Amino acid sequence: MLKFIKKTVYGFEFERKTNLYERIGIRQFKKIVPLGDFWIILYNKLFSNNLRIIKSKEDAIIWVLFTLSVELLHFIAFNIILWFTIRYAINSDYYKVFTSIGINIIVNLYPIIVQRYNRVRILEVFKITLSDLRTIKLE
Repeated sequence: MLKFIKKTVYGFEFERKTNLYERIGIRQFKKIVPLGDFWIILYNKLFSNNLRIIKSKEDAIIWVLFTLSVELLHFIAFNIILWFTIRYAINSDYYKVFTSIGINIIVNLYPIIVQRYNRVRILEVFKITLSDLRTIKLE
């Protein structure tokens, strides 16, 4: 179980060793999500600022915890919409099936993948360990 949790946090082999995320368009998608590249650039231009969300290893650890939280919320929402999708399929309401699948991909699946993509990169760049994640003090 601990091995699965570690892989969930640090990414599976295919996430770390391939460019799968780039091939499915995650780099472009992450530009438009809240706190994504586009919004930070816009904020910096509007306020003549140089906002950087991650300035230190401590910031990176907090951001990793944030990605885990957001991923969990989207995973819960994904499963709720999936439940509705299954109900629509049972009732043969195929328009709602395809609509809910599309919504689920855009609103939940892609944001989950963005969080995983960001987290794997942050963990690697800042060499964050499980011990670092356990000992951070949020105030």
